Amino acid sequence: MFGISLSLCANIGAAPTLSVLSIIVAACPPLALLLAVELLNRALKRHRASTAQGDAVTSVGTTELAVETCLAEVPDEVASSEPTAEQRMWVCPDFG
Repeated sequence: MFGISLSLCANIGAAPTLSVLSIIVAACPPLALLLAVELLNRALKRHRASTAQGDAVTSVGTTELAVETCLAEVPDEVASSEPTAEQRMWVCPDFG
């Protein structure tokens, strides 16, 4: 807010004449920047919320399936006993 206020005061102070029209024109850039940043911030918050909800629903089933698929590739000597966490990590680096 401080930066926008400072920019607003500087732009109005630099106006060639202090008429209503020149003050409005001088005030437009910092106010447009403030509006653009606020709109972007709200859009990002909505995107994060929708992504988090979608990921929470699909990630549980997808991760379990991917781990099972990945562990199916465990070599026979490791598959005979329960693989350790380190062995799982090397076989499935994305899900270790």
